[in-house]
Amino acid sequence: MCFLLGAEAITATAVGVLLVMDSTHCVIEALDQLASAGLDSEIEDVLLEYLPDRDGLASSEFGWSDVFIESIFARGYRGIADGQNLKLPPGPGLAFVVGLNGAGKSSFAEAAELALTGTTTRWDKAQKDARENWRNIVNPSKTLVRVELRETNGSVAKVERHWEENIELDQSQLSVKDNNGSATDRFNGLAEAVRQYPPLLADRALPKLTDGKLSELFDAFDPLLGLEDLDETQRNINSQVKEIRSATKLATGLKKEVLSLCESSTLPEILDLRSKVNDGSNAGKIYDDFHRQVPAIAVSQPVRQCLGLDPLDLEEVKHRLARIDETVAKVEDESRKGNQTLTRVADLLEQALQLQEDEQLTSCPVCETGQLNQEWRDKTAITLKTHRSLTAALKENQRLLQQELHQLQTLLEQTTKIGFSDDLPELEAASKQAQSLLRSISSRDSNLVDLFSDFELLDMQISETQTAAKRLVENNSEEFKPLLDLLDSWRKAQQKSDELSPTKRSHEKALTWIKSEITRQRSIRLEAINTQITNTWQKFSGSDDLKLDPLELTGSTNRRKVSLTCQTGGSEANARSIFSQGQLHALALSIFLPRATHKGSPFKFLLIDDPVQSFDEWKTDGLASVLEELAQTRQVVVFTHDERLPKAASLLGITASVINITRNEDAALTITKRKSAATQALKEAYIMSKDEQLSPDAKVNIVAVCCRAAIESYAIERYRHKANQQGTPIEEIESCIKQSEKSVWDKISLGLYCEIDRGTAQKVETSHGQEHRNLITTLNKKSHHDPQAAEVHDLYGRTRKTIDKLFTLNSQP
Repeated sequence: MCFLLGAEAITATAVGVLLVMDSTHCVIEALDQLASAGLDSEIEDVLLEYLPDRDGLASSEFGWSDVFIESIFARGYRGIADGQNLKLPPGPGLAFVVGLNGAGKSSFAEAAELALTGTTTRWDKAQKDARENWRNIVNPSKTLVRVELRETNGSVAKVERHWEENIELDQSQLSVKDNNGSATDRFNGLAEAVRQYPPLLADRALPKLTDGKLSELFDAFDPLLGLEDLDETQRNINSQVKEIRSATKLATGLKKEVLSLCESSTLPEILDLRSKVNDGSNAGKIYDDFHRQVPAIAVSQPVRQCLGLDPLDLEEVKHRLARIDETVAKVEDESRKGNQTLTRVADLLEQALQLQEDEQLTSCPVCETGQLNQEWRDKTAITLKTHRSLTAALKENQRLLQQELHQLQTLLEQTTKIGFSDDLPELEAASKQAQSLLRSISSRDSNLVDLFSDFELLDMQISETQTAAKRLVENNSEEFKPLLDLLDSWRKAQQKSDELSPTKRSHEKALTWIKSEITRQRSIRLEAINTQITNTWQKFSGSDDLKLDPLELTGSTNRRKVSLTCQTGGSEANARSIFSQGQLHALALSIFLPRATHKGSPFKFLLIDDPVQSFDEWKTDGLASVLEELAQTRQVVVFTHDERLPKAASLLGITASVINITRNEDAALTITKRKSAATQALKEAYIMSKDEQLSPDAKVNIVAVCCRAAIESYAIERYRHKANQQGTPIEEIESCIKQSEKSVWDKISLGLYCEIDRGTAQKVETSHGQEHRNLITTLNKKSHHDPQAAEVHDLYGRTRKTIDKLFTLNSQP
């Protein structure tokens, strides 16, 4: 939010914050409401998740209090070439900084804004070419702006920004120093205070209220109610609700797209896919299953089988071939040793031993001479064991041989059983090579180790065939890629939807609650400020026939709008439609001023630049009255090229300082303080009383004239002030002043009693003492060259006392 309230910013600060409307307070109030709302726990948990934590809320303290602005310095910025320091009257009171267009008054106003924010309303949204002229043409290389702020406790801060040559406007270097010229870190608190309670109004601010859509006005007004954190909470919950709904909508839409893409296919696998999608099966599982199926759908069975071939372990094949050759050699060797006869002999010896044991024979039944004694049995058992061992070794080697051959044959048969495929001609060569190796292994015409090179060739052929098969699968699978990609998108969307859907109800209910809470708090805050806005507007309007209705902010999201209505002639009308430009400007001021003077603001000053654009005379008078009321407790500084406002203040008897800014022929600025007629007359009386070159008679006459003029001016100022407060029409005020032109006592009567009373002289003597009546009588005579002498200095001193006694203005010469 900008500091100097500019054209683009009036809609950003138009409503104003009159309660304790910082975000901290609105969140605490919302948390209190939530605690007693009795919502379901899951809904309350959602709100607590998005609302700021109570313990973590930022303090609304700024570290500043009762801040006045003492001076604005600028050099090399816009219309100010050499360094110029605009000193402002300290403390509460009203001051006008007056100068013609181009004199440099707005440059000072913008310099204050620029010092405290780093930007201005004028340049913030200006086009690039328009921003090029923010430096002073004569002195562009030493641009510097500074404001001096003072708190009532005596603390001083000089906030300064400067720019090196060729540095852009938004790249200034900031310096903040305290009373002793030391750097201070208090600027952050000041910047936050400026953001919440901007105390300046730029000349471009007022027209902006008439522009823009109602939704744009809503966006400008609403943040000023101190609901920023609640608005942010609503946006975040609303965003999550939208995400939940979008996830469900996206998943549903992608599912329909999957079904639509499957419609033209007749493949069984695609038909099965459609069935699973329609049945609402798990999207992730459907994708995974189909992803695995694609290669099978894309190519023929021989190609798929080729991809499934186990790779040849050539090192293992080499060892196996060697083992087979070694085992074959052993079997052949054992066979040559007659191991088959040994087996038969072993069987006979085993039978002989069993017969001898069964029949208890003592001699050989065949030869009848050999003795079958124990010695025979021991020798026969040893022979039998030897024969059996040799027989077992032969059988084991034969088994190992068959095992090795079988495993080698199985390795080859996986290739020979694939068959051929027209789209994979490489498969035929590999298959034939495998068949040739099978025949060679079966026949074993030579050492199998010699076949290793043939296995190497087969391995190369299988590798080439599988590479071709993979390439074929990739090429043929391209037609399924759109479907796979769509399934993948559906899978991810469905997964997200499944994750978010369980929280849909709680988020929607939470959104409804936070919307109602914002509406409730907004209504309370608007009700609080509308009375003040309406009262201020009424002072501007000066008419009972045109009444401003309370502002209303309604709707949210894309239905946001601000209601600006009024009552005229007993009917309601759109204020923006029937108000003149001046009335709209008055409305903008009515909306701005309450916020700038909010009790939470640490600023005790207002800077307003050219507020009387398009104002009628009666609105100017109304503005002067409003400013006077503000100036009772605040330092109010108004920059204006229009003399109407200072004149209106003067006519209404409003005490105000006037500072003139003029531009000389050499483009340099001259800053002078304009004195009121009363102050000027009293000062001239003092100067004349000290002039030794005047004759005594001339001096008495001139001092008396000046003192009388001072009393008359103070009386008229006091009358205008009091009559204006009483609501006396200006025409009546001016008429009474005209009637009092010929008598100092009539003027004093107006100043004291707001009416011309012929007995005023006696009342003054009775109420305030004879010395004051005598002084006024003396001044009246001396002004007319009464020959009786009086001490000139005594006339001036007595006049000061009388003015202070009668009008308590305490003015200094």
